[in-house]
Amino acid sequence: LTTPFGEVRAGRQYAPMFYAKALSTTEQLAGTDLFTALLTVNNLTVRQDNQLSYWIRQGFDNDRHKILASLAISPNAGVPKAGINASRAPATSAATPQILGGSSAGEEGRGRAIGGFINYVTGGLSVSVAGHHNRFGVPLYFGTTTALPIGILDDYRSFGLAARYVMDNGLAFAASFGEGRYRFSAANPFLPSLRSDGMKIRTMVFGVKYTIDSRWAIGAMAGRQEFRNFTKGKDDAIVLGADYSLSKRTALYAQIG
Repeated sequence: LTTPFGEVRAGRQYAPMFYAKALSTTEQLAGTDLFTALLTVNNLTVRQDNQLSYWIRQGFDNDRHKILASLAISPNAGVPKAGINASRAPATSAATPQILGGSSAGEEGRGRAIGGFINYVTGGLSVSVAGHHNRFGVPLYFGTTTALPIGILDDYRSFGLAARYVMDNGLAFAASFGEGRYRFSAANPFLPSLRSDGMKIRTMVFGVKYTIDSRWAIGAMAGRQEFRNFTKGKDDAIVLGADYSLSKRTALYAQIG
């Protein structure tokens, strides 16, 4: 519903955090790159069920300064009553934990989420800031076993900052930074640090792309996702790719990572 005072959308939608990262990537398809792929530590920062969002746009009638902003809330974004499985889900049923945000995960009254983002564009510069918060109140499991959860997951809070700059010679740079924290209301007795510190997660991504001519473009991305505490684990990723435009609306692309 579009009005002179803004736009209202209802239904299953992308989360504000996803838009903030997608608007700053160097790639044409945001869902295929590291800027948004590293968000999937929590799928509710990518998509949410039953979302109500309000949007404003300013300056889209000129090319100098543009502002796009959104505030979104969902009473039940997609969290299963039986709990959350952080690695892989067992067979789908109402009694088993499911991947967070999965197709079978939604249940009325669970997984409340709220978030917002603002994107500012001037010339070749695009800058986005976003925040996200969602409630759980369900146990969290690793692996397929449900014998002993690592804790009762309370909530998740995160923020993100992303930017892209496109030069006149066709060279584009982009970077993204984000931090998030899972908090537990009760923890497995073998993991006492979870009760006080929770799980702290950090993501960083850098990208570069060069448009050679009207047909060809080449690019590269590098990113890291890490636990700042808990296991101290890290995931590093590098992606190389090329695009070939068949027309203004159609392109072939290939990536290796």
